[in-house]
Amino acid sequence: EAARSVRRMMEAVTQKGGTAPDAHVPGFSVAGKTGTVHKSGGRGYTLDRYRSLFVGIIPADQPDMVMVIMVDEPSRGIYYGGKVAAPIFSEVMRQAVRLRNLVPDRSE
Repeated sequence: EAARSVRRMMEAVTQKGGTAPDAHVPGFSVAGKTGTVHKSGGRGYTLDRYRSLFVGIIPADQPDMVMVIMVDEPSRGIYYGGKVAAPIFSEVMRQAVRLRNLVPDRSE
């Protein structure tokens, strides 16, 4: 029951209004978690250097694949995981489901 509840929350992350709607993979339910962290420096954390992360599972209800994307020091002033790493997840996972011949679990 707890795992199902967490998975539903992670699905909400990737839907409209969530922090990573750009993780969308057409035809598939996606569950995920974003992360944005300050990098450590010599005496603590830096204020302007980040790691952007997204971890996603697909399909959300019966996971077949999991993928973690981490971008070290993203450029262009955008550093949130949902804006930097999630679109990369989407692009790579679209190819992965095609190569694995996964059957879509959602209609678009």
